[in-house]
Amino acid sequence: MGYCNVLRTVCFQGYIHEKLGEHMKNWEVIDTGSRTASENMALDAALLESLKNTPRPIVHLYDWAHPAATYGYFLNPSLHLKDNSGLDIARRPTGGGLLFHTADLAFSILLPQGHPGNTQNVFARYTWVNERVSQAIEKIAPLKTSLLTTHPEPKIGEAENFCMAKPTVYDIMVNEKKVAGAAQRRKLWGFLHQGTISIGSLPIQFLTEVLQSEAIARAMQQNTYALLEDGWNQTDLISTRKTLQKGLCDIFLSEE
Repeated sequence: MGYCNVLRTVCFQGYIHEKLGEHMKNWEVIDTGSRTASENMALDAALLESLKNTPRPIVHLYDWAHPAATYGYFLNPSLHLKDNSGLDIARRPTGGGLLFHTADLAFSILLPQGHPGNTQNVFARYTWVNERVSQAIEKIAPLKTSLLTTHPEPKIGEAENFCMAKPTVYDIMVNEKKVAGAAQRRKLWGFLHQGTISIGSLPIQFLTEVLQSEAIARAMQQNTYALLEDGWNQTDLISTRKTLQKGLCDIFLSEE
């Protein structure tokens, strides 16, 4: 199904813009619900194309119908995942490494051409979005976040291919660990920011079952900060996701 047809299908099925107050005149919130990984990625790509005719910035909220993983546009996941991982896998329209969507909040921010957050400077674009994501995180947890301004060298070369195995420039950090990251794609008419916030720590058993490299599994646990403490359950995960979604909407929709 083409990108435009996917987006049209979503609108006709009633996943329509949720009005969250007077600031809705500046922002559009689209919640497309729980879908497959490929559908979620196709919707993000369609929304990016829609910025040609959409004067307002967009918050895209969504969830996963199955345990999922996404990977950057130029990555080959078969080099890193076991054949029997059992994950719903899809390629993102943005770059970056392999990312698991079993205990995170995934979301997207789209800014049209002419928006003050949409500049030619890559670091400025990430900073504009991630400063606001940091505010949403700090609203629900007694944490002090910071943005990483340098690109550290990975201790394991292969870690470059995994979003949460090593922090990189633009990431949101807590206690020198990565709590949130993102990848972007920019076109003449706007850009797409695909973000993730780590909510629960992924069990080492899960990581070793799906990854070809045990070293990467250990690196992910060592370098990722999870908002929930060990022992979290699905109720905790769902509740935190909803709270973060509301926090993101409150922060972004307060923008003039």
